[in-house]
Amino acid sequence: MSEKTEGTQIRVTSLKSTPLKFPNPGEFVDREHAEAVRKAIQQHGVYDEKGKTALGTPALHTVLGTDPTGAKKFYNKLPDKDKFKIGGDRFVRTPALSREINERIEKSFDAVKNEQLIESDRCLGALRDNPDSRTRRLLNESANRSGQRALKKQKIARDGISACQKTGEPLEPDAQAHHIVRRADDPDLALNLDNIEIVNKAAHAEHHKQEKNIEYE
Repeated sequence: MSEKTEGTQIRVTSLKSTPLKFPNPGEFVDREHAEAVRKAIQQHGVYDEKGKTALGTPALHTVLGTDPTGAKKFYNKLPDKDKFKIGGDRFVRTPALSREINERIEKSFDAVKNEQLIESDRCLGALRDNPDSRTRRLLNESANRSGQRALKKQKIARDGISACQKTGEPLEPDAQAHHIVRRADDPDLALNLDNIEIVNKAAHAEHHKQEKNIEYE
């Protein structure tokens, strides 16, 4: 299934027929609930072309240990980056769901609900780490590495750059492509030309030297 969202084509593949490697049920969780959580994630888990996972909204109330009203309130308050819609189906991205569960675990719920939330947190790992997603993520990493060589030429051609974007000095032959958001911090932006600056070699080195002096604010 697929749909365009903010100009981007989202395509997802259901994991319903791909057995997920769930952990054994926790010692203190009711077996019926443990089975319900696994069934909800298995039936409504999906992944996209980059290997990112999400869970369909029909599973939310079970995984969050709430009722359908609570699930809808959670979904509605999420920022757009943490959810998407394809046709009539709505999905929450796994990291956002995991954050919510971990926040709820640290709230003063009763012991039974707390164990249910811990169980949901454990089971989400099986969704995130499904073999199809892991393979796609590795392929994307390889594509990112291969694409680095062309970034400088592509950026200069697209934006008509003739001066160092750090200093404004004339661009030197050995100028380099600089990632504004580092690849180490967000590889999803590795090939995004809007995340690239063309800078002279010395300016590039100075930037990273200064960057090492950053402090916690």
